[in-house]
Amino acid sequence: MNRISQCIFLIFGLCTPLLGQQSLSLEEALEIGISNSIDVEIAKINQRIATNNNTLKAAGQHPTITASLTNSNVLLSQNNPASFIGDARILSNSIDGNVDVAVSIYDGNRIQINKSIFELQQALSNLGVDQSIEQVILNVLSAYYQAQIQKEQLQTFDEVLKLSEDRIEYQEIRKEFGQSGTFDLLQSQDALLNDSTNYLVTLNNYKTAIRSLKLAMGDIDSETDYDVSDPLDFDPKIYRENELVSRSADRNFTLQSLKVNEKIAISQINFQKSFRKPTLSLNGGVNLGLVGTDLSGSIPGTNEPFTYTLGNSYGPYVNLAARYTISDGGNINRSVENAELEARIAQLDIQNQKRNLTIQVQNALAEYNNQLNLIALAENLLDNARNNLQIAEERFKAAQINSFDYRSIQLSYINANLTRLSAIFNLKMSGMEIERLTGDLVNYQ
Repeated sequence: MNRISQCIFLIFGLCTPLLGQQSLSLEEALEIGISNSIDVEIAKINQRIATNNNTLKAAGQHPTITASLTNSNVLLSQNNPASFIGDARILSNSIDGNVDVAVSIYDGNRIQINKSIFELQQALSNLGVDQSIEQVILNVLSAYYQAQIQKEQLQTFDEVLKLSEDRIEYQEIRKEFGQSGTFDLLQSQDALLNDSTNYLVTLNNYKTAIRSLKLAMGDIDSETDYDVSDPLDFDPKIYRENELVSRSADRNFTLQSLKVNEKIAISQINFQKSFRKPTLSLNGGVNLGLVGTDLSGSIPGTNEPFTYTLGNSYGPYVNLAARYTISDGGNINRSVENAELEARIAQLDIQNQKRNLTIQVQNALAEYNNQLNLIALAENLLDNARNNLQIAEERFKAAQINSFDYRSIQLSYINANLTRLSAIFNLKMSGMEIERLTGDLVNYQ
């Protein structure tokens, strides 16, 4: 019996750290998970980039103004008796400046098409943020529910463990009075050891579930030891298949992203077709020049030295350019055809996703309703098992049933409880899948 007592003390010693854990509600877990998510942060950065790009300036509507300044220095040695300069070195310095303004008057509507593409890309980035948040919520909910289930199972085994302890104490008392033998006591000890094993395994599973929850929250570097505090309950909902299918077609994030991609593909067709149209551009500016020349030597016939000369130039200009592609070897037509094929692929992706969504919604709804029925059966089974356990305990103490029958009823109670918990977990997971398919999961935040 000493060894049995040591096992009990060991179990409760392992349970002691649970008392020092920090309570964590589901709302808190979701808040931590979203704020710590690297994927959400990346999606928001991409969203900011798309917002920065979504301007008329980026689309090319505003004029382009450029300025240039060039300095040129040339040293030339000359020995030419036929030249009026004769033998001399020529040092030429020049500074040329230019300011140019280019304006696109008509470019085949490419500016408007680019702007519409930028708007669609921004909408796509917004959906990317929602999808990232949705995935975090999905991961946190799954991990939190799993931790809840393990905690409930731990409480079940704790309850049965205490019954096994009481059973041993009862058998020891009976043995002292000669009403029970060593065999019955060994059976009770065997039950206690099995229950202790189940408890320790479930305790480890709970700790593993908490670590998985911390990973889902992005909180693996913290030393906080959490304990899920929300009770394991469920609120049955009545779903209608046609409404779910309709909502998924309108609000599912994956399908919405595919629809935006289709619009982008159609815009790309128009963009490629715009190269068939003429373009008209205007550019104007001013050229400024300053030239200085220094010659060494003297003027032939007079022997007078050359002087440094300085000149300048100034000239505005305005140019109007029209351009039309007559033939480019079929490149424009090929680009248009490829863009049309890409748009067709985008349309097929949408059709395929709609089909998949319909089947996924039907499967998730069938699973949800099935789990509701299983929970109802499991709760009735659990009530019967609990009543049987209470009656069996009384009859066991009254020596009306043996230890085998009593243990069998205990195991039935454990299995009924585990069956109920499994059904609740599956119900929550299928309900979560329905919310994800219909785009409602993000509302958890």
